[in-house]
This record gives sequence, C-alpha cells and structure tokens, in this order.
Amino acid sequence: MTEDNARELMRQADDRLENGRVPEALSLYERVCLLDPNNSEAWMMRGALLGESGQVQPAIEYLQRAVTLDPENTEAHEILGRLLAATGRPAEAARQLEAALDAEPDNAELWSLLTALHGQMKDFPAAAEAGRKAVALQPGSIDAHMNLANALRETDDLESAIRHYRTATQLAPALVEAWKGWAAACSELGHSEDALLGFRRVLALQPDDLQAINGEAGVLAQMGEFDAALARIEPLLLAGKADTETALLYAALSRQHGEHARAIACLEQWLGDPSLSPALRARVHFALGKLRDSVRDYDQAFTHFEQANRLRHDPAMKLDEHRRLVDALKSTYSPSFVQTMPRSSCMDDRPLFIVGMPRSGTSLVEQILASHPEVYGAGERWDVACTALALPETLSHPEHYPFCIPALDADTATRLAQSYLSRLEESGGTARRFTDKMPHNFTHLGLIAQLFPKARVIHCMRDPLDTCLSCYFSDFHRKHEYSNDLETLGAYYQLYLELMAHWARVLPDNLPVLDIQYEELVADPETVSRKIIAFSGLDWDARCLDFHKTRRTVVTLSYEQVRQPVYSSSVGRWKHYDKHLGPLKKAFS
Repeated sequence: MTEDNARELMRQADDRLENGRVPEALSLYERVCLLDPNNSEAWMMRGALLGESGQVQPAIEYLQRAVTLDPENTEAHEILGRLLAATGRPAEAARQLEAALDAEPDNAELWSLLTALHGQMKDFPAAAEAGRKAVALQPGSIDAHMNLANALRETDDLESAIRHYRTATQLAPALVEAWKGWAAACSELGHSEDALLGFRRVLALQPDDLQAINGEAGVLAQMGEFDAALARIEPLLLAGKADTETALLYAALSRQHGEHARAIACLEQWLGDPSLSPALRARVHFALGKLRDSVRDYDQAFTHFEQANRLRHDPAMKLDEHRRLVDALKSTYSPSFVQTMPRSSCMDDRPLFIVGMPRSGTSLVEQILASHPEVYGAGERWDVACTALALPETLSHPEHYPFCIPALDADTATRLAQSYLSRLEESGGTARRFTDKMPHNFTHLGLIAQLFPKARVIHCMRDPLDTCLSCYFSDFHRKHEYSNDLETLGAYYQLYLELMAHWARVLPDNLPVLDIQYEELVADPETVSRKIIAFSGLDWDARCLDFHKTRRTVVTLSYEQVRQPVYSSSVGRWKHYDKHLGPLKKAFS
C-alpha cells in the first residue's frame, strides 16, 4: 500500500511541476522520500528543484542520495555534477559527469564542462582529451572551442590552441576572451604580428582593457621595440592604473632605460599588498632579484631569488623520476640497439637542434644563426617532446616512452619527421636551415637521430655554477621544477651531464654534434661563430657578428640579452653569490 501511495504522490508531484506549481511539487516529492526512501527519482527531483531555487547544499545532499540508491540514474549524476561544478568542487563534479557520460557519451555540453573542470584541477591532458570530444560532437559550440583551446595552451600545444581560439573568434567576433586567448598564444609562439592584431582587436572592443594593453606592450618588447613598449604602459604608471603585470613589464623594460630605482620602488609597493597571490608574489621577487643584481646589490638580490624559489618550490618534484627516465633512455638506446635501430627515410638536412641546459647560451647561438639570411630561427618548440610523449598512442604500445621505442618502425619515423617539418615550413618557408632551440631536447637525441638522419645538433655548454645559478635566478613559470632548489638543481645538472656523455658514446655515427662553450664564444665571437656557421653547412655571412641588430621576435627569457652585442659580465657571475651556493656546490662534490 505504501508503494502505491508513493507512486500516486509521484504522479501528483510530476503533474504539479508540469503546471508550474513548484512549491507543491517540492512538498509532494519530499513525502515520497519519506514513504519510499529507496525512490531515487524522488530524491533526484527534490534535489534538482532545491538547486534551481538556490538551496544548493540541501540539493547536493538529496542528489547524492539519489545516485547512491541508483548508480545508473544518469540524470541525477548530471544534475549533481553541474551543482558541484558551480560550487567549486571540480574533482567531485568531474566524477559525477564522467558517470553521466558513460551512459550518454554523445553529450557535447557535458564533455565541454568536463574539459573546464579538468582545467581547474590542472589536469590539462585530460582536459584536452575531453575538449576534443566536445568539439567533435558540437563543432559550432563556442564554449567547446574555448575550453579546448585553454587546455591545449596549458599543454604547450600552442598551434592547436591558436586554431581553436581562432574558430571561437569566427563564431563570436565580439568575444573578447577568444581574442585575448588567441593573441596570448600567438605571443607565446612568437607570432608577433598576429599577437599584436589580436590584442589590438580586444582594445577596439574594450579600449581600456589592461590585460590587452600589457599584452601589446609585451609583444613589442619581444620584438625589440623597447621604447614603444615603454610608451604603451607609461600612461598607466603615471595615472596609477597599472596592475602587477604592468609593473613586472616595466621592471623588465627599466633595465633598458636605466630606471632601476623607480622600478624597484614600484615592485616593492606591490610586495606590500597582502592580497597578492603566491604565484604573482614569486614573479615580483624574481623581478626584484634581477633589478638588485643589475645594481650590484648581490645579497639583496639573492634574498629575493631565494624567496621567489621558495614560493615556487614543489616538494612533490621527484628527482628520482628523472633519474629513472635517464636510466631508461640509456638502457633503451644501448650501443647494440643504436647500431640497428630503424631510421626515417626523410633525408632533409634543414633541422638544426640547439640543446643544452637552460641558460647555457642556446638563445645566443640561435640568434647568431638566425642572423644568417638562409636560416629561420624557430625558437623553443615542443614538437619533439610532444612526439615522444605521444609515441605509446601513436604505436598502440602499452609501455610509455622510451620503453616503446623498439616498436618505432622506419615508416612511422618518416611520417613523424615529415609532420614536424611541415609545421616548421608554415613559418620558416623555404629557409635552408631551421633552428629548434628547445634546450631540453638533449633528452631526446636518440629519437632525433631516428627521425632526422641528416639533422645536426649544437650542444651549448657553460660553467656549471653559472648555468645553475642563472637557472635559479630565472622565472621559468613551469616545467622547470628542478630549478627551484639549489641542491636538486645541482643533481639534475649531473644527470644532464650523464645523459650527454651517453649520447656521445652511442650516437657519434648517427647524429653529428658540435659542442660550443659559452665562455669561448664570448671571448672570441668571430672564431666560434664561424665554426657554428660552417658546422651548419652554410657560407659565412658577416651579419652573424651583428646578431644584436637582427629584427626577430624572441619569446624566451633571453629576449633582452640577444639585443645586445656579446658581453662578458655573465662569465664567473657565480662569484658574486659564492657564500650562498653551499647546497649547489654540495651536488658537484
């Protein structure tokens, strides 16, 4: 009898709801829950209505009871997921939406929401995977393209991100966030003209948009237009309208204009803001460290760098994981394997890979090469690393890189090489040589030897203490967690040396490598520059000595240095900080 009463009450509740009598429906669903506590549908309906009326926490509790009673209740999973997402509980929300999508895999809207949730949790590969499904199901969805573009940008797949931001601007030409995302991704990739176009489109829509003004000035600085960049933000500084990003940009430009004291005062004022996030506080400390170093206040400089790195340090950064990667690369690319490993049939000799530890002179070497009329400097590209990480999927292999390498056949290697070259050709045109200046490609020299039998590698080296100290002083933002602790940094450097020694033993017949010592380049730029050009298979061009005059966008941290002639002040820089370097020296002992 109770069940019959419950069914009748459910019918009445549904009828009241259909006629817009929500309070009555709510009351009736509540009575059903009391009469039939196992009725998942009643718990779900009451939860849904409470959520619509703004009573979120009771709504969540009712919906949780609904999915507990009936794990197959797809609608309850979806409603609960949306409410959890709206209340800032992304992990719980994602689990509910995934449960809903198991039963409803073609729901593009849910895939798009799941993309955003994974992005909030910083799981950007998962966000990108969900985003691709959303876009495939609903190619006309602005949200789907935006969420996917944001995820792709975080995974450093900037070219794909740019395509999806661009689609969003085409679907919604007045969508400011789409233009901002497109411009920022173009800027990060070094597409300066497109980046300027994007930021200026934002400013046409919102003339006072601070983020766009800062973005435009930042691109001008990357292009070497330092006066124009300063002129763009100076009015903001004078009017007191600058934000932290403006102040950080001004700090970088101040070194070009001799305005160190004003920049220091500006940044120290921001440090006094208790609401400043840890991430921004770290950036301010890095900038102040550089400024203090510039005026030779070395102890104060180190204090700022130390505080910045403490804010950035990730205790979860496990050096043993990198140790295992190095060991795996050495065992995979053994002397016997290298002798017989499949190689691409792509005999293109255009790729020039510039590798080494960050801050070892890679940007300077690329700028010298890019000053040659037959060389296109492509900057730091993630293509090789992304290719390596995707190999298990590419090869349908159960083991991750590099253990899947033995399954890489010559045809697949050829296809991957040609795909890489086609992307370079989009920006480099018909140049005789393309430089790829991703320092950490030193990890992937074995794969590079398989993909590009005619490639050349320039290995940049610098005094270990100078290299590591410069890394410690650099605001890398991400993917360089090893650099935030001196002892870890020293141990990482030792692993780099170990891996490079391995490549030198097993690859000399497969991949020509030129070692360039930074100190020698600084001491005798013409001799070493001639050696670089000759190794690259090019005729000498005197413009390579005037590299600082070359007009090109530089998006790395060295964009200021490559605008200057060769200078020796960075040689032996560590001596100014000797008393602070105990943990680093310990790693080298």
